Amino acid sequence: MQNSYRKRKIQIIKIFLKSNIISDIKNLYKNRLTNSDKIFSSQATKIGENLKIVFEELGPTFIKFGQFLSTRRDILPKEAILELEKLQDDVLEIPFNEIEKILEEELKKPINEFFEYFEKKPIASGSIAQVHYALLKIDNITKKVAVKIQRPNIKENINLDVKILEDFATKLSYRPIGKAFDLVNIVREFKNNLQFETDFNIEAENILKFSKYNFKDKYVHFPKVFKEISTKKVLIMEYVYGFSLKSIDENFNFNLNQKRIIANRIVYSYVNQFFRDGFFQADPHPGNIFINSIDSIYILDFGIMGKLSDDFRYEIMKIFVGVTYNHVRFITDALINMGLLKASKAQIPEFERKLQQIIDKYIDLSLNEMKLTDMFTEFFELLKNFSIQIPSSLLNFGKTVIILEGVIERLVENQSFVELAYPIAEKIILRFFSLKSIKHRAVPKFYDIYTLFRDFPKFSLNTLRQISDGGFLIKHKEDEEDILNREKIENKKILSIIFLSISILFSGALISFSFAGIEIAFIKNLIKFMLILTSFMLIILFAVIVNKFIRRK
Repeated sequence: MQNSYRKRKIQIIKIFLKSNIISDIKNLYKNRLTNSDKIFSSQATKIGENLKIVFEELGPTFIKFGQFLSTRRDILPKEAILELEKLQDDVLEIPFNEIEKILEEELKKPINEFFEYFEKKPIASGSIAQVHYALLKIDNITKKVAVKIQRPNIKENINLDVKILEDFATKLSYRPIGKAFDLVNIVREFKNNLQFETDFNIEAENILKFSKYNFKDKYVHFPKVFKEISTKKVLIMEYVYGFSLKSIDENFNFNLNQKRIIANRIVYSYVNQFFRDGFFQADPHPGNIFINSIDSIYILDFGIMGKLSDDFRYEIMKIFVGVTYNHVRFITDALINMGLLKASKAQIPEFERKLQQIIDKYIDLSLNEMKLTDMFTEFFELLKNFSIQIPSSLLNFGKTVIILEGVIERLVENQSFVELAYPIAEKIILRFFSLKSIKHRAVPKFYDIYTLFRDFPKFSLNTLRQISDGGFLIKHKEDEEDILNREKIENKKILSIIFLSISILFSGALISFSFAGIEIAFIKNLIKFMLILTSFMLIILFAVIVNKFIRRK
């Protein structure tokens, strides 16, 4: 194992050094402020192209890593993202004798005892698994099935590559590039995603859960899964007829209106997945959507799923309402409730100002002109500039919407996802703000209030006892930014009080001086008046300064 680790690590380092990517990324961000947007865009595109070549050369784990990075619009420039999105899962097929061995090990019996027929040539070959057509004998009935089988040693190879990635991320975490990209967390999240994709029991559970939510959908379907005879490495599903959306023009003669109907039905399904269920297939690229007819659309591949809690869906709705009705405060409030933005943050006015600029840019566009890809990119860039950590659930949602937008444009040129989604989302928003929904969200709040009143007497009594025993210590935690601001204000207050004291002493001296040493009555009275007036003006001036700083605090 140690020898394999060392050989693979050396291979990865050599390929990365040959590509010169690390230094290119350093230079890109080092010179970001001095380079023009055009130069930055050109350099970012080149980095994306080189990363794509490197990941393809390094094999399945890195292809998956590149696809994962293509969803992280919060850390990579959009030009690099566009290149990484071109990474395809299509790889060379595995010889049938190796596939047969895995199947018989997993199913505990020869193939011919399990299947009436098994097609040796795969119908699809990906970086983690390949899929074969077969006829399954079950309950004296023959069913057409698709059998998804993991590639030999893929789990071990992935674990080895991920371990090397984790070591690289840890070593780079103390350097500027590691801190800027938060490499440790990126690799950790990627590792978690791969664990879901390499355990077909999880995918089978995902299909069953998805079917429970979406069985009433008339037009968008999903394959039935035979969970009882599937394993961690073999997934047996209903065979789906049709062609992927990638080849729709080659295999169907759909007119523009029919394509628009298909697009509308896909959007309807996904809006319901997002906002009704909070459980959605998070990789809806054209290869995972099969078309049989305009009334029979299938979503495939449930290895990567997105989840949105009730609270998160509610806050995303508020963001949607904020953008729609041009109310920035709705969006800020949603971000605070999501835990992404501190309510006490001094930068909130500046954040809202920049957010308003983004909304103003898109608010005047018609729905079919609005590109969510651009809006999401700018929104995530804003969050990144304010050091706001974006949770994976929100990133998954954003990534899925962006992929869907590309799918819709592929079907109907110049058709906007927003334009199709708006009327459906509007109905769901009304449902979310219905009396039933408000009651559902209010119950936990009322319970919190009840708990507060129930526990308050006991808490108060315990607190008083602690105070009387001298065992009560108050700890006050403040942000570093709050502490610095408070210290500045205190320093200015102290300085003002010192000036005020000096002015009072100085005024007193002047008044005393005005009564002594001058014999001529007129001059003596004039000087006395001028000195007293000056003294009072000084006192008033510094009193105003002190009051100003006290009020500011």
